[in-house]
Amino acid sequence: MIHWSLPASGSEENVPVNTAYGWPYTSHGERTNQLFDCVAPEPFLDEDGTVWVVVSMGYYGQWHETGSWSDTMKPYLVRVPKLLPNPGCGNLETKEQWELPPVTEYEQAIPINLPKEQIADERGEARKRKENQDDPARIEMEDRIDGALYKEGGRYYLVVKRYGTVNEIWSIDSLTKVADPAAWKLVNSDFVTGFEGPCLTKYQGNYYVYTDKLADYPPSNPDGKTGIHVTCTTDLNSRWTENTRGRLLERKDGEERECTGRHGSVKAFTDPAVIGKVMDLYRAAGWSYPPAGDRPLGIDMHNGWFRDGGKCYRYENGVKLANREWLDPSTGAWYWFDADGTMARNKDVFIPYNSDRTEGKWVYYGEDGRMVKGENRHGDQWNYFDLSTTKYWYYYDPITGERATGMKEIWDQSSLKNKWVYYDPEGRMLYGEQCIEGNWYWFDEVTGERKVGERCSEQKNWYRYDDEGRMIHGEYCSKEGDWYYYDIVTGIMHHGRTTLPDGRTYYYDEVTGIRQG
Repeated sequence: MIHWSLPASGSEENVPVNTAYGWPYTSHGERTNQLFDCVAPEPFLDEDGTVWVVVSMGYYGQWHETGSWSDTMKPYLVRVPKLLPNPGCGNLETKEQWELPPVTEYEQAIPINLPKEQIADERGEARKRKENQDDPARIEMEDRIDGALYKEGGRYYLVVKRYGTVNEIWSIDSLTKVADPAAWKLVNSDFVTGFEGPCLTKYQGNYYVYTDKLADYPPSNPDGKTGIHVTCTTDLNSRWTENTRGRLLERKDGEERECTGRHGSVKAFTDPAVIGKVMDLYRAAGWSYPPAGDRPLGIDMHNGWFRDGGKCYRYENGVKLANREWLDPSTGAWYWFDADGTMARNKDVFIPYNSDRTEGKWVYYGEDGRMVKGENRHGDQWNYFDLSTTKYWYYYDPITGERATGMKEIWDQSSLKNKWVYYDPEGRMLYGEQCIEGNWYWFDEVTGERKVGERCSEQKNWYRYDDEGRMIHGEYCSKEGDWYYYDIVTGIMHHGRTTLPDGRTYYYDEVTGIRQG
């Protein structure tokens, strides 16, 4: 929609004003302005397919270098009986073709006459001082801007900024009555202060209003920052949450500079076909989000991803996947979706092989939701010996993703050779001394590699482990033909004169432990 204001009003491209209600305001509050300003158009699609536009008309001070304190604006309602894209839209090759106007028809703009108030505020007093009017009496003025419509339960709700800083909610039962002040009902006189551009929508039982922070608010200590924020409630007549202070919507331009969103319209869609169409346009406009971000993933509700509230879902043929795994044919990655359809992330999942879940495999899905293959370390803490902590190495079959338990030979990237390690029944790699099925083993404190051959402990005790890593007890003959004796309980190598359990007595070297004589 283009060319909203006069002097061309009434032409095929412009919106005419129904002058039966008077012209839009001038800077003095009079209704004689035939060269008025139009700002903040906000479209609304009714249930019957009718398109409406709420637009504010009157005197917009910033455009006349008089400041926002001089704004004298009023919301108007425009019915749009025809709103079609350029006939060649979507199949155009030149910039000039893209800039051709859409096919539109507008009816006359009707003023939205909300109940007036007798007020004396700082801006009104400032205006009087500017005009050398010293009378402090209350004056009649109106300044409402940034209107937007929402419909629910047969009633229409108008959110609008009043007097530059406060935001109201009004309701009415028919848009044919907008010019009648008596038809409007006040729902909330100020659900948020210091913001503008309100847009109301409802999603999953909550009402959300998106607003743009004013750079000069609060007046006592303005921070100069803008940005879209959100406030919400479960009931339009109940208390609203405090407007969030962190910027809600932001993006980066081609040079990775931050671009703050402002005055955006927010609509909640539930029809998969509509969502798919919106996301087609979204992608065509060049927008994209990182998979790890809490944002849409180029969703197509028939076949594609959908992200909501920090959770990710997948649709196939219009059906949300739930309680099942799914293979992405484009990447070969496996995903799991819980009973509510949430994609599993950073968690172990038991995938049953049979209906009674007596057989199956444990797998792990990482931060991106993909099934982890090969070695992986995850959890919140890291300690080799304290099983109360949760950060351990795990191993997942490179083909099936099944979590390994027990003894496992794996590739060691640091040494560039295979090594044997041990994973407990929970799949955690173990370290240090471990008793497994009645045998004692030693696993390297850093790499987890199973020890074979001799080992000297911190207490200067010597132990020996066979080729399978099992601690040796009793008499032992090395490949070189040397005899040693290891305690039948502790496994410690004996030195000096030692009597064996069968009564034989030998002398073992005090240093090497080799039997003498």
